[in-house]
This record gives sequence, C-alpha cells and structure tokens, in this order.
Amino acid sequence: MLYTIVVNISDEIEPERWKSLLNYIEADRRDSIEKFRFYVDKKRSLIAGLLVKAMVNEVYPSQNSEIAFFKNYYGKPYIKGFSNIYFNISHSGDFVCCSISDTEVGVDIEKINTNLDIEFFENIFSDEEWSQVMDKKSNNYDVFFSLWTLKESYVKKIGRGLSKELNSFSIILDKKIKIVDHREEKCNEQFLLRKIGLCHKLAICSEQCNEHVEKEMTIGEFLDTYYY
Repeated sequence: MLYTIVVNISDEIEPERWKSLLNYIEADRRDSIEKFRFYVDKKRSLIAGLLVKAMVNEVYPSQNSEIAFFKNYYGKPYIKGFSNIYFNISHSGDFVCCSISDTEVGVDIEKINTNLDIEFFENIFSDEEWSQVMDKKSNNYDVFFSLWTLKESYVKKIGRGLSKELNSFSIILDKKIKIVDHREEKCNEQFLLRKIGLCHKLAICSEQCNEHVEKEMTIGEFLDTYYY
C-alpha cells in the first residue's frame, strides 16, 4: 500500500479557523510554527502536520489515538511502536505532500527555478547524472530537477539524511527509472516522477510504487474533508 496526498496551499486560511486548527497539532510543532517569520512558512508547517494526522487516521483509524511522532538519528520522522506505518513529508512553493505506506517511503517535491545556476551544483551529482543534465537534446532544468527530487526521495526513503552523500549513487532516467548505488544493498527500489502544477516536480521512492494511489486537493478541499 502506498498512498499520497498533495495539497495546494496557495489559498488563505481564515484567522479563526487557523486558531482552531492549531488544536490538532502537537505542542512542539505549534512552537516551531510560531518561530517562523513568514506566514507562508507557518502555513506549510501547519498543513504538513495536519496532513500526516489526517492520512494516518484515514488509513489506520483504530490506531490514531495511540500515535506519537519521533525522529531517528538522522532526522527522519517515524511513528514509534508501529512497524507497519511509514510516512514521509515534503513541501515546496505552493504544495505540501505526504506519502504513507506499510513499508519505508521517501517523497520530495521541488519548485522548478529556471533562474538557478545549476552548474554550481555539479558536485552533488555523479558523472552519469551530470551527463544527463547537460545533454544538449534535453531540457537541462527539467532533467536537473527530476534528478534532484528523485535523489532526495531515495535518501529520505533509506532514512540516512545528510550522512548520505548525494554523489555516491546515480539515478538513470529511462522508461523505468533506475538507481545504481555501490554503497547500499538494493532490494526493490521503485520510483515515481511527475509534474505537479505548472512548475513543481514530485518524486516518490518506495518498494510499492506499482500500487500507488494519489489525491490532489486544494487547501479548502483538504480542510473541509478532514477538519470540518
């Protein structure tokens, strides 16, 4: 089972509703929300917290009251005490997304920035990947952000965080996306890659991508469905 919800957060949240929504969030996330300077960052964090809770409650309704969130040594969040619930969150620009599964999963979403000097990031890619980015027959920015999100989804899936060097493995863009990593023993890594909205890339790494179910919602649709 692999289930993903992508929420477009571009619409505003009314102040009174915002206050009520905070009641659904654990204390440490409420504190972190208050520390953000900009409203859009507060909103991303709020929706991310609400999204995880809504999805866990939808997929595992009998267990939601017992769930507590923790982070592993490398910072990957997990639910303590349940070996069959795995999730991962990502947000960028106007979108917040969460994937939930009964096996490890990594998800990443990035806003495509065509003003970015991509050559500055060459050292985080393997030689095989960089040749794909710079291929004259391809859209350099599209390939760059495709590879970037795929690499991030893989690192997040294996739960190694910044300890895993991004140039220590290669993603090969093909009809079926492949990975070559000589430092990790692979089992059944699968990838999903697609465009979200006009300028975002979404990548998911899991062992169950063939069973993927996905929803896209506006912020209003999400809140009216799960927090009415």
